[in-house]
Amino acid sequence: MSDIFFEILSGLPVLLIRDFYSELELNAIFDEIIYLSNIDIFKDATDIVGTGSALYEGSLLRSGKRISLDQVFNTIRSESNILKITRKLFKKETTDLLEKYHLFFKYLGKSSDDYTSLNYYTDGDYYKAHTDTAVITAISFFNIEPKGYKGGDFILEHKLKIPCSNNSLIVFPSIMLHEVTPIIMHNFDANMGRYSITQSIKM
Repeated sequence: MSDIFFEILSGLPVLLIRDFYSELELNAIFDEIIYLSNIDIFKDATDIVGTGSALYEGSLLRSGKRISLDQVFNTIRSESNILKITRKLFKKETTDLLEKYHLFFKYLGKSSDDYTSLNYYTDGDYYKAHTDTAVITAISFFNIEPKGYKGGDFILEHKLKIPCSNNSLIVFPSIMLHEVTPIIMHNFDANMGRYSITQSIKM
């Protein structure tokens, strides 16, 4: 955890940690990302069964593909590098760190329910401004270096723009509006788009 950014936005806390995962953890996450991409079990936004809501008032909120890791590894969670390693969010070292910045993040340590998805955005993909049906949203960003795209910036409350940086984690209250700007690919090789892991934390 080499670089931390904290801001109060619309009266709510936002915390960004760059280089959140160690090199060993990052490699293990990428191994699984590439494996899941190669077996092509992602669902697109028009197939909303098991992927989370992609529709609002009859219109698509997002494009891109998603996997519910909780469903894929429902009975064998211990076999998922991602589901094991992303528990780092709930370790005392992390929760103590976040609580030092804002009392709101005490909810992390009190959570009894969370949901994890893997998302992939490629040319033209986006996610319009929306809120989540959780208490805390934590999103980790991943891409193969050098980055094969432009765009894909993460925007909170139409105010704060965070460029998508490999191995960074943003944590914020789920009620905050957030969106992903459209992706413009310049390297169309496999797996060169924007990956993210979303952890939806409930009580």
